[in-house]
Amino acid sequence: QTKPGLPVTPHLYHRSATEVEATRQACHAALAEGVAVCLAGGTHHAFREHGEGYCVFNDVAIAIRDLQMKQPGIKVMVVDTDAHQGNGTAAILGDDPRVFTYSIHVGKNQGSMDVETVRYVEGEMYLKQLFSTLAAALDAFAPDLVIWIAGADNHRNDRFGQMHLSVKDLQKRDDVLLRAFIRNRVPVGVLYGG
Repeated sequence: QTKPGLPVTPHLYHRSATEVEATRQACHAALAEGVAVCLAGGTHHAFREHGEGYCVFNDVAIAIRDLQMKQPGIKVMVVDTDAHQGNGTAAILGDDPRVFTYSIHVGKNQGSMDVETVRYVEGEMYLKQLFSTLAAALDAFAPDLVIWIAGADNHRNDRFGQMHLSVKDLQKRDDVLLRAFIRNRVPVGVLYGG
């Protein structure tokens, strides 16, 4: 069963399965190299039993389960700065104490830490909320790996994002977060997201 908002075809299945494999490999590469980037992935609206919101398979949950098969005690934090909450990721992984889901978004709350912003939040307010709450989450959880769903749909010109960030705001977000992960020696797999 699927509600992805896309026509369900063999091509869509193949593309989505390829995206899952790219995310899985990016996570393994991040653990080995410190940083890895996948220019796809972050399909955080897909649930265990169905796709949703243009997401067919939840690549993040699959990659985490793959990592756990090889390293059962690994602690993984999902940092979701896409404009929308990773509802599928939180639903699939919410009962796993080895996984912490952090999301900053407009509306909905159900993950380990959900930071709700006001609709059409401006860059300065968004960045202040993000930096303070994420720092606290990282201190509390101390992950072995971060999977960061970066997202660009919080840009002011995105018609679905309901945020009002500029390119400079997004650049500052990305620069501060990536430097923080590297400085603290936390491996990070970066996914594109929305």
